[in-house]
Amino acid sequence: MFPILGVTGKCIGFGGRILNTDTKAPKYLNSPESEIYIKNKVLYGIYEAKKAMATLDNCYLVEGYTDVISFFQAGLENVVASSGTSLTEGQIKLIKRFTSNITILYDGDVAGIKASFRGIDLILAQGLNVKVVLFPEGEDPDSMAKKLSTDDLKKYVTDKAKDFIVFKSELLAKETANDPIKKSKMIHEIIDSIALIPDGITRSLFIKESSTVLNISENILLNQLNKVQRKKHFDSSKQLKKKYDELQEIPLPSLTDELLGNPDLNQLKESSKVGGGTFEKDILRLILNYGFDTFIDVKGEAPVKVAEFLMDEIKKDDLVIEDPLIQKTIDLFLSFDNKDDAFKEIYRSKEADLKTLVIELTSSPYILADWERKNIIVQTEDLLLRRASYECIYSFKAYRISGMIYELEQELKHGVSQEDQMIILQKLMVLKDLKRKIKIEIGRPI
Repeated sequence: MFPILGVTGKCIGFGGRILNTDTKAPKYLNSPESEIYIKNKVLYGIYEAKKAMATLDNCYLVEGYTDVISFFQAGLENVVASSGTSLTEGQIKLIKRFTSNITILYDGDVAGIKASFRGIDLILAQGLNVKVVLFPEGEDPDSMAKKLSTDDLKKYVTDKAKDFIVFKSELLAKETANDPIKKSKMIHEIIDSIALIPDGITRSLFIKESSTVLNISENILLNQLNKVQRKKHFDSSKQLKKKYDELQEIPLPSLTDELLGNPDLNQLKESSKVGGGTFEKDILRLILNYGFDTFIDVKGEAPVKVAEFLMDEIKKDDLVIEDPLIQKTIDLFLSFDNKDDAFKEIYRSKEADLKTLVIELTSSPYILADWERKNIIVQTEDLLLRRASYECIYSFKAYRISGMIYELEQELKHGVSQEDQMIILQKLMVLKDLKRKIKIEIGRPI
């Protein structure tokens, strides 16, 4: 049994090694996942290795529990294992906390090395430096640590370490020496790996080395790299647009449906809690929380700041914020170029009402759980700023229109001339048609 310790040194699970020769049973069996033991975020030996990893600025990555133990006993303490699972982004980020250099130790199994290429690509994408050490056929980190002295083992893993891109190029070049089709495919694989490296200078150096190993023009490799990166950027933009479009397809919550469908316009007009006060507060809430953030205005196909959009829409229809405290807070907030300076000034204010209002609208009694860990995307308001902004301002306008309709209907009840009656009826038709259009805008994807 191998106790698995978390980064703080507390036992979070166990790994078991089968002792009989049953070929049908798994060789290793780990504890099931729990709230504290999440396999893709755990590395065996991380607690014991983290100090040496930070001091030596390098991490030896092996596969099994015994590989870690043997290396540690041999004096190489900066060693961890992925515990037989494919390397994950969570494990890479854990290593990155202590060092940006990883040396992966392989036995002579070429098929196993190829299978691990995807995990190494994840490391490159995180901006870490990756080297590879290949042990002789039939040997692994455990057996080599037992055969060699501490000094000889350190010398071996230092001298034999190769940059991953060079190692991959050499390994695949041997297999494709006399086959142009396979060699072409192999070059594309190597370029795909180099394209994942975030740093431009590092990419250029690897292109230069790969050119020498593969005996192919550096310019050809650079041209292919540029193609891959353009495609990657295009695919990324496409995915972002797709995700954005999917979010827009979700029907808007009908914030104003109940309000606009309420026949008792008198109650609507007089109640500040379900009337203008609520919508004016919602405008202020969006400005305080997201005023300097931008969203893509699909109609205009240009990024626009939330605050600018809301205030422009209010001015466009000659509307006013009736609550003086809300208007004063908006004016104060927007007199600054960034959120931090604005909030500093607000919190220095001697007006208790203003500060209380801001705290009420920028704080929440609830904290969203970490649903992403379970691969569940929660559609929070910051992901839907365009829809939230449109819904907010349309709801505000709908309320104002309802008030105007109410006032016009009251005029009709008090008796007016036939000429005035026709004018009022025409205005009512326009306003009710506008209110209907607003309901449609709010009730379906914009």
